[in-house]
Amino acid sequence: MAFLKARIDGSLAIVNKRLASHAYLLGDRPTIADISLTGYLYYPAEEFGFDIVKDYPAIGPWLDRMTASIRTN
Repeated sequence: MAFLKARIDGSLAIVNKRLASHAYLLGDRPTIADISLTGYLYYPAEEFGFDIVKDYPAIGPWLDRMTASIRTN
């Protein structure tokens, strides 16, 4: 489990770094990359065993933007 947690932490750190300076993963609008990743990150902290939104502060606002873009399209 520690190995897998370290792997996801590394991956989420990359995503967080990108989203700290960009609205979406690849541009100004959501792409298939954003949509694909979103499905994996909407689980509550109790189910993950850790809190992605708390640990990776750029991911929470991105999830909010994804929710808003889905509701408006």
